Amino acid sequence: MRSSHARRDAAVLWSFLRKRFPSLSNIPPERVAEEAHPPRHTRTNVTLARKDQRPRLFDYQRDLADGALALLEARGRALLSLPTGAGKTRTAVTAILDALAGNMVSRVIWLAPSIELLDQAWDTFVDCWNAHGSCPDLRLSRVLGSKGPSITFLTPQAVFAASKSGRDLGAFQMVVFDEAHQLGARTFIASVDALVAASLRAEGKEPALLGLSATPGRGDDELETEALVRFFNHNLLVSSKLGINPVLSLQKSGVLSKLEFEPLSPMAVTGEGRRLLVAIDKCRELAADGSHTLVFSGSVGGAMVLAEVLQMEGISSECVHSGLEDSVRRRILGDFGAGKIRVLTNQRLLATGYDCPAISDVLILSQVTSPTLFEQIVGRAARGPVTGGWESARIWQFDDHLKLHGLPQSYYRYQMYDWR
Repeated sequence: MRSSHARRDAAVLWSFLRKRFPSLSNIPPERVAEEAHPPRHTRTNVTLARKDQRPRLFDYQRDLADGALALLEARGRALLSLPTGAGKTRTAVTAILDALAGNMVSRVIWLAPSIELLDQAWDTFVDCWNAHGSCPDLRLSRVLGSKGPSITFLTPQAVFAASKSGRDLGAFQMVVFDEAHQLGARTFIASVDALVAASLRAEGKEPALLGLSATPGRGDDELETEALVRFFNHNLLVSSKLGINPVLSLQKSGVLSKLEFEPLSPMAVTGEGRRLLVAIDKCRELAADGSHTLVFSGSVGGAMVLAEVLQMEGISSECVHSGLEDSVRRRILGDFGAGKIRVLTNQRLLATGYDCPAISDVLILSQVTSPTLFEQIVGRAARGPVTGGWESARIWQFDDHLKLHGLPQSYYRYQMYDWR
């Protein structure tokens, strides 16, 4: 159903843009909105061998990793929060490796809402393993049932489906949920509850539960935010080493980039087709300057058409969407990170958790009504020079999101909730 909507949207936008670009008449709309193949996993298992170093963390990351270790030892619940780009995944991974080294844990499951986030966590484990010296041999897996020291990477949707089918989920000593502000979804909570119940049956103990999020709240919905606070037992892990304004502290240290908010002109333009025309001109201009641009479009069809038009103009560009096979998406994201692609388009697939230091510019082509989602989108350009990104990055927008939502504040947006 979703791919048929994308085809229809693309056909409408294609027809609109052909009036501006006559050369498009020779290419049928179906080329940019062909039937998507079902997603297919290409990673199943890998075994890592012992090394003899240790991952390096910033002082605030070590502070939080120690907090996560204490949580694991107590089999408690907490939500670890850092601004986007400050290294939540690396911090949590290092804490888990330390726990493995200390025989505090043997089996961990890492949940994330998308394959891209699971891939990122998988790669972080491999990288950190290469800098850690005292862990047992470790198995990374995309399937349930691994024995011995192991990390299992699954979407909560997959866990929910396995639970509903009556499959034995096994016992885990720790459950990690990336992008934990999304836990309001019924199936996501049910997947965590099923893992907790399975561990209780097998070991008589609940697993530790560690959530990860830059924005530990549910937008403007106070009731849902309060439910999230209760789910993690009022325990928010933040580092006092970042002071009262963590985003500003991290920008000053070069861990995060300084964000410059720029208007897309003319700002009064409405309608996706007309906004795409402005975006084409801006992407052309940015590509000529050597920028690496990530575009958030108003629809999947719009993202497809924009990438295709830019390709025809000689600009290296690609579109990613949920209908692509895992291997194709992984190849595109890898090429963009390596600088082979100048413009990467999507609708919302890369809005949360996607980490690419190469991004210098973000284009937002439709209004983002959620302050949490806006902060996540802006965070795609947050990597600073100390962590491989840029000293400053630009956010281009038609709508005045700063007036709507204010500057990104990370977890301090939710300081009115009593996490303690």
